[in-house]
Amino acid sequence: MKRWATLLACAVLTAACGTTVPRTGLSSSAGGADGLGGAGLGGLGTVTTPVTSGVGAATPGAGTGTGIGTGVGSGTATVTAQGGTSTTLGTGSTQDATIAAQSGPSGTPIPAGGDIKVAFFYVDGGNQVLSSVFPGTSVSFGNGQDEAQSLVNYVNAHGGINGRDLKPYYIPIEATNSGNTALQEACLGAVEDDHPFVILSIFNVSEGLAACASQTHTLFLDVALGAGDNTIYNTAPNYLFTPTQISRDAEQQLILGLAHAEGRITPKTRIGILSESDDPMYGHVVTNSIEPLLKSWGIPYDAQSLENGADTSGMSSAVLKFKTTNVSAVVFSLGSGGIPEVLFMDAAAEQAFIPAYLMGDSTDTSFVGSSGSASEVERIWGAGTMPLANVATGQYATTPNEQACITLMNASFDAGYRDRGTSLTATLYCDLVDVFVAVGKAVQGPLDTASWVAAYRGFGTRYSPVTTFATDFSGAANYGASEYRELSWQAACACVTYTSPIRPIG
Repeated sequence: MKRWATLLACAVLTAACGTTVPRTGLSSSAGGADGLGGAGLGGLGTVTTPVTSGVGAATPGAGTGTGIGTGVGSGTATVTAQGGTSTTLGTGSTQDATIAAQSGPSGTPIPAGGDIKVAFFYVDGGNQVLSSVFPGTSVSFGNGQDEAQSLVNYVNAHGGINGRDLKPYYIPIEATNSGNTALQEACLGAVEDDHPFVILSIFNVSEGLAACASQTHTLFLDVALGAGDNTIYNTAPNYLFTPTQISRDAEQQLILGLAHAEGRITPKTRIGILSESDDPMYGHVVTNSIEPLLKSWGIPYDAQSLENGADTSGMSSAVLKFKTTNVSAVVFSLGSGGIPEVLFMDAAAEQAFIPAYLMGDSTDTSFVGSSGSASEVERIWGAGTMPLANVATGQYATTPNEQACITLMNASFDAGYRDRGTSLTATLYCDLVDVFVAVGKAVQGPLDTASWVAAYRGFGTRYSPVTTFATDFSGAANYGASEYRELSWQAACACVTYTSPIRPIG
């Protein structure tokens, strides 16, 4: 159990970890690989016409790609911060007086020809921790620095963002230094040391990251297995974005809504709700979404809370309570990429408690389905928007955009990637950079946070994603996945697989 606790504490599998290790800025003029072509990585290609939108040499093609809008809101919005009010989006002051905002979203716009400072979070030591707990596992992290640098090289070799090169900084997030607070400190340290225009992260969104983005007026883009809840997005509405995910609230509304519509849960069903208390967002999802939905349908429930994802004693107690009160289906609001769910299922199997499990993206059904107790995983049903987290690689074909990402990585540093499952992080970085670049190229005129956000809001459904089925950036939501598929355990493949066509999220 000590090994489990270590893994859960570090929140490996793209969950929250943090450190404030000194860093150095890295910039490269090396060119990206030409000729990767294909459908490509959307925004990594030029947005002007006529060119292809794919990775590789920008060659004439049939795409129109006329660009998006004019970049409304070019930095004149008034921002009130603890240190005062500014008419140019936070110039000279932030909510945290210890953070010096230079050449970032709180500073002056970046002119054509100027460098854009981009901070990348990457996991350090994750594979060592994984192998110590799951010997022989096929799950692994890629080399985050190499993966991100290959994308930076490609972007800079193809004109950057309207003549502005990306200047990367790499922030190691130690797999053994975990927690919401630690990740917040890593974010604050990155802003103080490097003054980035944007932070790109592959770690689960947390309250601490949202607080850092809001306090420092720093654009923060995140693609991971776990998005934030609606409360978190509301605390940083102009800074925190998860463009290829849905919020944890939207995830529960999707799963529970489908379960209710299909008669999987009724007033005769008692639902067990399991959450954890080490980050407030997990409880927020329960009180703001799960409980109101169940109450509106007249469905009884029991809610139990763990101290954290490694609280095995709490899990055993929750299993006993659920079994005693005749719970027949369990829903989770937890972190750590499916690991607590596996622990819960192990505890349930020990007590001969076999409920239905209603699950989605944040519970990493692919990992749980291959790691949980056999009698328990056969009861998994749900819906998801992210193949990497939902199903084994063989259960969903590699898309052209995904293949272009993998091809670029292999050509750049001989990564040996076969598919999305070879590295848990490669395709996440592709979406992060692709979204940032595509939206940045759509900005007409000065590039600052306000103009980037305005271009993002105007992008609509034009972005072609790598890690999800489709996106829609319009409206007020800061999360963008717009389509889903139902999933469940199937005996034919002895795995979790998709069981419905791709559908729009209502």
